Amino acid sequence: MSDAEGNVFTGSFDNNQLIGLGTFKSADGDLYSGEFRVHQFHGKGRYQSANGDAWSGRFREGSLSGKGKFSGTDASHYQGQFRDWRYHGEGRLSQADGSVYQGQFSYGKYHGEGTLTLADASVQSGTWQHGRLIRDREGKVIADALAEGLLEQGRLLDEAIAQLPASTPAIELYAMTVAGDGKQSVFMREADYVGNLLQTRFAAHGRLTLINHRDHLASRPMATSASLGRSFQALAERSGAEDLIFIYLTSHGSAQHELHIDQPRLQLADLPASELAGLLTPLKDRYKVLVISACYSGGFIPKLQDEKTLVITAARADRVSFGCSEENDFTYFGRALFAEALQETDDLQRAFELAKASVAAREKSDGFEPSEPQIWPAKAVLAQWQTWRAEQAQTAPADSPPTADTP
Repeated sequence: MSDAEGNVFTGSFDNNQLIGLGTFKSADGDLYSGEFRVHQFHGKGRYQSANGDAWSGRFREGSLSGKGKFSGTDASHYQGQFRDWRYHGEGRLSQADGSVYQGQFSYGKYHGEGTLTLADASVQSGTWQHGRLIRDREGKVIADALAEGLLEQGRLLDEAIAQLPASTPAIELYAMTVAGDGKQSVFMREADYVGNLLQTRFAAHGRLTLINHRDHLASRPMATSASLGRSFQALAERSGAEDLIFIYLTSHGSAQHELHIDQPRLQLADLPASELAGLLTPLKDRYKVLVISACYSGGFIPKLQDEKTLVITAARADRVSFGCSEENDFTYFGRALFAEALQETDDLQRAFELAKASVAAREKSDGFEPSEPQIWPAKAVLAQWQTWRAEQAQTAPADSPPTADTP
């Protein structure tokens, strides 16, 4: 039986209702095979989404409720109790980041008695509430990491800004890297790699890094619109008119051309292209290289481009980019530009062309729609970059500067 949406049901029917063993295939490619009752998944079965995620076990009135298993394409695995497709009850979850939780769940979150073993073999055990450990094995109350982290944020940002050196008469490079999404480690890894590259291979005079990450609430300054604005102001105050400011932002992006700003358990507003342009106002007279790695990031160019702002984006305004998985060290574009192209050449426009070709080849190989990275090649910035690199070459020692280590 096929319905108006293109879904197909196969099996034994009674009064147009699928009953007993059968299969369901959605128009999008999802597939269920197992038991039905009055046209709904009911009984033992297996459901696989078009992207390869799979659920198996006991279904009830259309949803997985009872004992079951989940296997994700990101290498995560779960075995235990479900309710309405979510982990609920006793279970064991292995995450893509190497962590393993054994214990009780409530609607997808750690809740009750349980033990979390992280990839580095450290263990967190005790009583959990809505995904947070609130008491240890002995019943001692554990301080809320988010509350403590928020207390530390002002100090962390102050210390990072205080380490920015003042400009000298020579042309200097200042680097700022930003990881916007705190739920996936790939953005933190990429931002840190880019910062290290700019400091080692390109001898950045000063460096700032704003990181959103679930495990670094109290150890690293967060990326918010307020911390971005304050950081841009500090860069404007410490740098000179001849200097170059290299800013790298990596996160998810929306079709409305907003950069995703997320820290678990906080409600942070996303960053629209127009707001980012406003925050950059203190740097309007500085030579800037602005690189944005996010879906739909090409839509930022019209708001940011000017004669002193070279803009590079990972995708066209109406295209997605790829590679933002928890287990990855880089997005596709981040790897192509920083780990590959800028290791081969220090010419920004040439590096962009190399990265664009590399991304296109990888997307074609993987069967993805081309993301089509974009560039606004501000001539004044390219000229100042070349002047700065020429000055560096004259003053550099015979040995080449080291390159950043690949994560």
